[in-house]
Amino acid sequence: MKSKKSKNPKELMEKYKNLWATMRSGVNDFCDAIISMVENDQKKFDSFVDSNRTKEQQCDREIENIFSDLMANKEPHFMKGDRMRLVDMVDRIIDLTEVILQDLRATGLKPPNELSDDLKTMVKQVQDTVTNLEGLLLEIDSDIRNAIKKSDEVEDLRRGVRQKEWVLLNKLFELSKDPLETILTRDLIHNIARVADKAEGCSDFIRTLGMKYIVLR
Repeated sequence: MKSKKSKNPKELMEKYKNLWATMRSGVNDFCDAIISMVENDQKKFDSFVDSNRTKEQQCDREIENIFSDLMANKEPHFMKGDRMRLVDMVDRIIDLTEVILQDLRATGLKPPNELSDDLKTMVKQVQDTVTNLEGLLLEIDSDIRNAIKKSDEVEDLRRGVRQKEWVLLNKLFELSKDPLETILTRDLIHNIARVADKAEGCSDFIRTLGMKYIVLR
């Protein structure tokens, strides 16, 4: 059954808000899954992985709905293109979290206990980065100038993730662990940081949009 197209701009804005919220919720599942893995709680890990996958699929359906609406409304084409690029960047964030979790489920990795506290801190920083990004996304149409100012907060949070990444890598390579375990843990640390990188990339694009549309208004 085809979804009903929204001709009311407010309805379309609500669909954007729902997408931002679904993305952030999926990232929360990702972070909770990593913590469950660190705490060796397989039941919770599997539950959060499944929930993350459900949210990723939900994002896909919401994006299809938004795309249909954008093609039907009368917004200028350059605005449609910018909105779809923003939607795509958000989609890539939750897509990455799903890939990371499915890889973890396949490998059954259990990171060294010596890294547990730092890994928990790192995923909390990623969670905060994405939560702040959602705040920017919600302000694009209501107060884009303020959204530009807040983009610096996302950059600062991402910088904290990157610093924690280096701390973890240094600690990892100081340990005498199985080479395969070391490689898989290194990749996990890099991939967690990539989630924050993608959030920052989205934030940077919002800043670019601000420069563009503040001039146009």
